[in-house]
Amino acid sequence: LPEGLDSLTSVITYQHGTIFKHADAPSVSFDLFGIAVAAQGMIAFVPDYIGFGASSSLFHPYLIAESYALPVADMIRSGQEFLNKKTIQTNDNLILIGYSEGAYATLAAQKEIESNPDLNISLTAVAVGSGSYDLQLTTETVFQDSTYEYPAYSAYVMLAYDQFYGLQRPLTDFFQEPYAGKLETLFNGINDGDDINSELTMMIDDLFNPVFKNAFLDAGEQDFKLLMTENNLTNWKPLTPTFLFHGTADNLVPFANSQMAYDNFVLNGSTSVTLIPLVDRDHETALLDMVLEINNLIPRL
Repeated sequence: LPEGLDSLTSVITYQHGTIFKHADAPSVSFDLFGIAVAAQGMIAFVPDYIGFGASSSLFHPYLIAESYALPVADMIRSGQEFLNKKTIQTNDNLILIGYSEGAYATLAAQKEIESNPDLNISLTAVAVGSGSYDLQLTTETVFQDSTYEYPAYSAYVMLAYDQFYGLQRPLTDFFQEPYAGKLETLFNGINDGDDINSELTMMIDDLFNPVFKNAFLDAGEQDFKLLMTENNLTNWKPLTPTFLFHGTADNLVPFANSQMAYDNFVLNGSTSVTLIPLVDRDHETALLDMVLEINNLIPRL
């Protein structure tokens, strides 16, 4: 909350990017984006995802759509109850914002909120950046290259899908040794992304089991691909004004994710979606540009 609120203000619900350490959960540590929002005179809600905070005994269901909607909706309703209890009035603007995993979480929550009137949540605008909305597309792109700069992301996906869906596949199905034997201990809630990356390799052909990789790129692994398709966030019709930001030079999450989402949203009849390419920006540098664009956007809502 900003100090000394003397006028009606907007509420921003911010869904954070990928974290690995339990100590980095918003309910445990200060979120810099939330602080920045409050510094500009707005109210920030920053939810924990499943697997962090009160549910840290669970493995985080990374990029599995159904796991995000409820935490975000609960955060919004709990936050609104808090504001009512403290007799803090707002201008009724509720804006969802997310980047990277947070972008995926935001669209998953938006989709559920718009399709479920029982939640009784009205959105003003949604702004997302550089999300992996089509995980099969992202995985195929990673597999078609020789290196990937952040292998912890790919490992996170495989572990989460295996655990959440009870596949019970040996990790050697997905990864080669010595990496397969390390992964479960690396994702222990203590290590951060740099710690995990340092124990893996950026070389795709060294990290992944070639049988799995080649089958995924060909006609195999249909069951695994189906799970990814079920979590695809590109095939629906957003109703709320939605702004899709993405760096055209993104080295971790291909720009094609946002292009495909935009194209499909328009084909499905949405007239409220805008694609904003951040030219020559990669996954790290696009975030600042997105924040600056949003700062200009919010006063016009």
